[in-house]
Amino acid sequence: MIFADLLFLTGFLPLFFVAYYLTPQRFKNIVALAGSLIFYAWGAPIFVFVLAASVTTDFFLSHQIEKAKATPNGSPKLWMSIFLVLNLGLLAYFKYVNFFVADLNEFLSWMGNSPVSWVNIALPFGISFFTFQKLSYGLDVYRGERPAAKRFLDYFLYVVLFPQLVMGPIVRYKEIEAQIQDRTQNETWEYRLAGLWRFIIGLSRKVLIANPIGIVVDQIFALPEAQLSTSTAWIGLFAFAFYIYFDFSGYADMAIGLGKMMGFRLPENFRSPYIARSITEFWQRWHITLGAWFRDYLYRSVRGKRNAKGQRSRTMLSLWAVFLLMALWHGASWSWILWGVYNGLFITLERKFFADQIKKWPRFPFLVYGFGITLLGMVMFKLQNLSQITHFYATLFGGGAEKQNLLVLGIRLDAKFWFLMAIAAVFSFAGAIPQVEKWQQKLLDLKLGSSQIIIATVLALGLLLLCFAELSAFGFKPFLYADF
Repeated sequence: MIFADLLFLTGFLPLFFVAYYLTPQRFKNIVALAGSLIFYAWGAPIFVFVLAASVTTDFFLSHQIEKAKATPNGSPKLWMSIFLVLNLGLLAYFKYVNFFVADLNEFLSWMGNSPVSWVNIALPFGISFFTFQKLSYGLDVYRGERPAAKRFLDYFLYVVLFPQLVMGPIVRYKEIEAQIQDRTQNETWEYRLAGLWRFIIGLSRKVLIANPIGIVVDQIFALPEAQLSTSTAWIGLFAFAFYIYFDFSGYADMAIGLGKMMGFRLPENFRSPYIARSITEFWQRWHITLGAWFRDYLYRSVRGKRNAKGQRSRTMLSLWAVFLLMALWHGASWSWILWGVYNGLFITLERKFFADQIKKWPRFPFLVYGFGITLLGMVMFKLQNLSQITHFYATLFGGGAEKQNLLVLGIRLDAKFWFLMAIAAVFSFAGAIPQVEKWQQKLLDLKLGSSQIIIATVLALGLLLLCFAELSAFGFKPFLYADF
């Protein structure tokens, strides 16, 4: 089931919240769990059993880890190793086996041998996201930062809570444990109204901006190489940058909003990433919970203690490890690995040569640098074929076809497209003004005066009607990150 779908908006959502709000406080978690399982099973009825079995195994292993840590001759490392192998093994099987078999068959073909017979494995929705949540839980228990969940249903709800199940944000158990047990202080009409507002903002980002721009993006990137001109390539690349941002941040807004409507506080996942002055800062603003996960569970472990011998080389090694693994988290292909190397390269160059200067020098030149490097990296994010990537870069820098009539090619860059591109640019870069960035967050959280809230409510209803009209006319377009 997809958030930006009429079935979800007119069917699941109202039915779920009617049931949720009418349910007595002590049974709300059961309703939330049942609703989340229905939500997941709607699109993946078989995989819901895989998810349930995995969650059950995690719960048992986490208690074994805790018991082993409390026992003088216990083996917490053994239990933690089993926990990691099972969770990472499940992720590797579903996400990466197809990639390795395809590469093996290509090698066998090159050697003149017959390929391995293989049926492609379907990818469970959201496996990359909920696997990282489960890993953070196990690692926190192993490190002694949090006790194992006392109640199985609490842990089960943490993993499958439907607002963040498919595309995040990546929530840690220690961040939400207290809310699962008691969130009555957040179950006010003001908090729920703020959640509904945030949900509608996210829905509008997705339906009114990302979807129409995404149609043009798909058309441009589907052009044969011989028909792709330099100007068209640049239009497609800028459009893709706005599309992916409003698509993914729109989902994050909807997830946070739905969480608020249920009384949960989910972490922010985006903070005006295109105003970053470096690739380092970009990853502090884009997919924040993923970057924080790699920082806390991988980067610091590889880097070791500060001021230790060989600290500088270990820091660089840990940075490269983070971005290579982050690339593989996104997908199994050589283009993803290349994208990870690209990001790791600029992160290490910034760290070594001009990290301090970025904070001292004027903002604008570094904003152009940060967005420019991010934009060029988007080519590897969009295209999965290395020859296509090479040709697209060559086209960007003057190696494309002669400028052609896009209408003849079936691409319509009308007034609506350019208007949406302008709106996307304003919302993407206006946060470069510090006061505007603060105001944007207040607006998202609905922390306004009473008269402003009335205006926002009327605006929200108008946006919601526009979203329904757009979905009725053009249907839904899947979220880009749903494939991860």
